[in-house]
Amino acid sequence: MTTSSKGDVQHSEDQMIEAFKQSMAPGASEFALSMAKLLYKQSVGKNVVFSPINIYSALALVLLGADGGTFDEIVALMGLPRGKKDEEITQVHKILGEVLEAVENTSDFIAYTEEGEKNLKSIINVTNGVFVQEKISLVQSYVTQVQSFYKSEISNVDFCNNSAKATETINEFISKSTQQRIPRLFEQPIDSATCIVLASCVYFKATWNNQFSKHSTSDENFYTGSENVLVKMMHFEKEVPYIDLPNLHLEAVCLDYKGNDVSMIVILPKPEKTLNDVVSSLRVDDLQLIADQSTSTNIDLKLPRMKFSWKSSINDYLVQLGLEKAFSNQCQLTNMVSGIPVNISRVTHAAEIEVDEDGTEASAATVIEIMLCCYIEPVTPKPFHVNRPFLFYIYHQKTRSILFFGTVHNPQEV
Repeated sequence: MTTSSKGDVQHSEDQMIEAFKQSMAPGASEFALSMAKLLYKQSVGKNVVFSPINIYSALALVLLGADGGTFDEIVALMGLPRGKKDEEITQVHKILGEVLEAVENTSDFIAYTEEGEKNLKSIINVTNGVFVQEKISLVQSYVTQVQSFYKSEISNVDFCNNSAKATETINEFISKSTQQRIPRLFEQPIDSATCIVLASCVYFKATWNNQFSKHSTSDENFYTGSENVLVKMMHFEKEVPYIDLPNLHLEAVCLDYKGNDVSMIVILPKPEKTLNDVVSSLRVDDLQLIADQSTSTNIDLKLPRMKFSWKSSINDYLVQLGLEKAFSNQCQLTNMVSGIPVNISRVTHAAEIEVDEDGTEASAATVIEIMLCCYIEPVTPKPFHVNRPFLFYIYHQKTRSILFFGTVHNPQEV
């Protein structure tokens, strides 16, 4: 590729990112925060981690094949401008596809060992797959666009006669896409009435820009509210972006990852407020304010090691956010498959995260099952000691996308 063509590609990517930030990022962040509040409310006292961008991209695979009221509901859920059709919505998919690729492209920071070997410091992989019952044909325009915009693999499987094998194929796809972090999403075979499964995965691994020394990690109390638990508390004193927002009863630090455009933002409620108070009152503008206006401050930081996972059907949450027709006999996916009535039967989301002195590794998968029949399923160092329930989000600065969102009640919970 010539220098000019590289420049053209970069210019095009920058244009798409700017278009996303202006027209789509606010709605995507609103979806992320709304989902976070619902999950938190339904998981009182438990850790929650999920990937907004992963669910969002999975919904985009459905939007690509939707029509009528189903299309309108997904547009509203994703926070897209209303009334978009045909050329305009095609542009939306093109923008989102480019943004997902831009997110992946931030993972190109490579260092070399003394032996000259490449040492990848960070990885962000976004993977999509479409699994179709044998003898069922997808609409050709859907095939072309899902491959073009979302780089989706399309595979034929046989849910009807060999659901166990089809399920294993999907499990293997998810395991490979998440670097074996989610080795087996489905423990039981998928319903044999299923005709299409849409699978979207994200894998993230990065090292801290300011790493913690393992020698500084010690056993300390974490105050859950009902009890004190002993955790491995990491510690450093360094300059990091920090913000204090007394009117929101919170303070936050921004911990950058090395070699890319991603940070973990840790929000700690003030002692007089609970995590529930902060989660309930938090707005999208607040998340943006924290990301944009944190200033470099000498911080005495304590952050617990943590490793936990979360998995659930998210049908009910999506219905509460306005996606109703897709789960009923009013579902319209005629731009995906024509001639047969189908509806979404189940949406499953799984995510996991591990945070230690070196950095963070996390992954997520969203699987959307589509059935032939209708089915409904419900200066002096500022102390910032994360020793009580808190929330965090992993934020892609360039595209203003939230990759992971979590609330932590007990970092030792597995």
